[in-house]
Amino acid sequence: MILVAVIRLGDGTYGVPISKELLETTRRDAALGSVYAALDRLEQKEIVS
Repeated sequence: MILVAVIRLGDGTYGVPISKELLETTRRDAALGSVYAALDRLEQKEIVS
């Protein structure tokens, strides 16, 4: 879901807009720490930078 939010929001997006996008689209509150942790894992796998 994080990756889909990144794709929807475009390059250069970061945790806060991603968290808001997840809340708007899924109606679930994503903790900012979990968003950044997921982004870190995606970056380690070279899926995002």
